[in-house]
Amino acid sequence: MSEEKDQACSSAKESNAAIHKEISSVIETKLNAIKSMAALERQQQQYQETLNGSCLPPITATEWTKRTEKQVEKWNYHREAIHAAVSHGSRSTGSQKCCSCRLLFSSCWMITCTDCKHYLYISCDRKLLFTSPFHKRRLLNAKVFSSETLLPKAFVNENDQQSLLSVPVPVFIPHSKEDDMSLIAGDKSVIVVTIGGRYDLKSAMFYRESSNSSVEATIEDYLAAQLCPAAASDTTYFFFDVLQLW
Repeated sequence: MSEEKDQACSSAKESNAAIHKEISSVIETKLNAIKSMAALERQQQQYQETLNGSCLPPITATEWTKRTEKQVEKWNYHREAIHAAVSHGSRSTGSQKCCSCRLLFSSCWMITCTDCKHYLYISCDRKLLFTSPFHKRRLLNAKVFSSETLLPKAFVNENDQQSLLSVPVPVFIPHSKEDDMSLIAGDKSVIVVTIGGRYDLKSAMFYRESSNSSVEATIEDYLAAQLCPAAASDTTYFFFDVLQLW
């Protein structure tokens, strides 16, 4: 009997030990989970404290509305002055002398070029910018303070009227001993594509005054001017800077 009691006591002790071990394991697991949650909360709190310390406080919808309203008020306050400055700048004659011939403007009409930053007489405009069709020009009237954008082929004649001229593709003029070579427009229509857009021009020709003769520009002349033919028909050319974008 005593042996049976001893075996029963031993078995009970082992069972209690196993139960205690299992309970301890469960408690330890729960404690680890609580510690992990606490650590995560501390990390979130530290992150929020870092944000609050290094950045501006969070902007509420009301604060954002107030800031926007202040900017609108500033714009409304300066709107009239800004618009007046823009309007005056677009109609201003700027200079009293032609930048080419240096003569005082006797007419109310003048040409301004935003590329070369010049104010020009109508005659000087035809002389200087006839072979610069890619320049952006405006016709100004100093009397009524009006302005008008000019097309690349539009020029003003002696009667203060606009007319469309045949403008050649700008290429380098070959050197000649007589130094009497000039660039004129040919009969063939040519399309030139630049970063600024498409231009419908005329083929380039070289006129020699001493012999009263002219000759068409060759493909080598167009290539030297940084113009690449788009087809074998040589009626369309791309500027090299356009091809570099592809």
